[in-house]
Amino acid sequence: MIRIRANTAPARTAVVKVQSGLTPAEIDPVIDRVGLQVFADVVQHTPKKWFGQVRAGWTIQKPGLGQRIVVNRNKVMLFLEEGTANAGTGFIVPKIKKFLYIPLTRSAAAGWHSGLKRGIDYIMKKAVRGIAPRKIVAAARERARVLLLNAMKAHIRRLIHG
Repeated sequence: MIRIRANTAPARTAVVKVQSGLTPAEIDPVIDRVGLQVFADVVQHTPKKWFGQVRAGWTIQKPGLGQRIVVNRNKVMLFLEEGTANAGTGFIVPKIKKFLYIPLTRSAAAGWHSGLKRGIDYIMKKAVRGIAPRKIVAAARERARVLLLNAMKAHIRRLIHG
C-alpha cells in the first residue's frame, strides 16, 4: 500500500496572497507607475514642431482604481497619428484657394493680420506635402502592453516571495 501526503498549506497561503494582491486597490500603484512611463514615452516620441502644443497636450486621466488613460485631445495629434490624405500618394490633393497660407510663427498661427511679414511670419504656397502617419499611439500601445506585463509579473513575484 502506498500513501502520499502533500503539504498544500504553503501553496494555499501563496494563492491567498496573490488573490488579495490583485485587487484594484493593490494594483493601483503598479498601474500608476506604468501609466507614468507610457506618458513619458508618448511625450518623448511626439515632435516638438507646431509650437509644442501637441507635445504639451498629453494628459493622464484616472477614471478609477487600477485604471489610467493617457490621452491627447489636440486636433493636430490626429494628423500626426493617421497622416493626411496627400501624404505618400504621389499626387497633391487639389485645393480651391489659389494659394495656401502657412504660418511660421505663433502669432501667424493665430490668424492673419496686417502686422505680419511675408516670408518671416508666414508663407504662401501653391501646394503642400501631406503629413506622413507617425503612428505614435499605435507604437506606444505595444510598448505599454510590454511594460504592464513586466510590471505585473514583478508584482506577482513580490506577492509570492514576500
